Amino acid sequence: EEQLKQILTRNGGRYNGWTDKERTTYFAHVTAGDEDLALDWLAQIVFHPVFLPEKLDKERQVIFQERWGRNGWIINALDSLGFGYELDRAVQRALFPESSLDVRTTGEDESLDRLDREALLRFYGRYYTPDNATLILVGAVSPEDAAVLAENCFGALEPHGRPAPPTTPPLPLVGPHNVVVRGPMATDQVRFVAGARTVGRFHRHRAALDILATLVEGALTREIRYRRGLVYGLSASNVLYDDTGYFAITTTSKSGNEEIIREEADAFLERVSRGEIGAGTVAVAQRALKGRWLLSMEDNVARAKWLAEWSSALAPNEPVPDYRAALDAVQPEDLAEVVALYFTPERRFEGLHLPVVTLTGSVEGALIAAALFAGVSATRRLSRRRRAGRPRAARNPAA
Repeated sequence: EEQLKQILTRNGGRYNGWTDKERTTYFAHVTAGDEDLALDWLAQIVFHPVFLPEKLDKERQVIFQERWGRNGWIINALDSLGFGYELDRAVQRALFPESSLDVRTTGEDESLDRLDREALLRFYGRYYTPDNATLILVGAVSPEDAAVLAENCFGALEPHGRPAPPTTPPLPLVGPHNVVVRGPMATDQVRFVAGARTVGRFHRHRAALDILATLVEGALTREIRYRRGLVYGLSASNVLYDDTGYFAITTTSKSGNEEIIREEADAFLERVSRGEIGAGTVAVAQRALKGRWLLSMEDNVARAKWLAEWSSALAPNEPVPDYRAALDAVQPEDLAEVVALYFTPERRFEGLHLPVVTLTGSVEGALIAAALFAGVSATRRLSRRRRAGRPRAARNPAA
């Protein structure tokens, strides 16, 4: 593995990997002609790894450094008292009960300390199987050459089955969900997020929800950012997992403005539900989304990442759905349908991050305290000088 990494680096390539809530992805980015090196490296780390005990301990420490040290217990204690800072996680906990979607990807202090080589091997044996993996090649390589390369590197692997996917979290019975966290922020502004639980990336309503997010973001930005000047930036998006998701409008503003933002968002969604958004407006959003998607696909790594999102749902030889065609198929009435289906009380939520301690507040407090201390010290020094000066004046009238 180390030799392959050195060769990849010397040839100008790069390699990395990431883990999110649903999958782990490894990639190698190489020049045309070095595909065999990339596949050799992937085959080695994914299907022929050597879990040396000393390497496990080293990587454990790396993850602790990624988590800013062994301070998870402090964060969890504050979170249990309602003084956290992870608003997104708190929202996911409310929207997806009985689910692991609110679990931190990097784990907790206790789980990292408890993890040993035997537990790691059990996890590896369950999930790192050929049946549970997808090989993606993007770039200047023909399908025929790709098939030969794949056969040479992975053809001898034996099937070991595929674990069952996790069950979809149940829908909360009541709502809307009001989530509040109180934690440190740089300023005294309030972070505001509102939306509704929706569907996953493979659902037929995904394209309509993406278009709705583009329209909501544009309308609220024009009204709240440009006309009223209440926020600097605002975004709307459909956060996607394989089998579920949520629509989120997010911004940061002065405390008290959240009511105005909420009213404007609700007013626009009401317009959509009444069918007041025309085909021309929808066409503008379709064109913008297709353009962004095409620009993102100019990078091979980004395109491979996009394809990896589909890997867990597609059957062998099933083509990747045409995202642009799905966008083009959306009609104004589809937007009204998704608003009616998903923006219901049990699905809706609102989250606030209220600052308890702020950097600016701390700095101002420190400056005021320093000024008061300096003033008191100066007054005391002046008082001492006056008291000391009076006797000297009496003893020396000529002065």
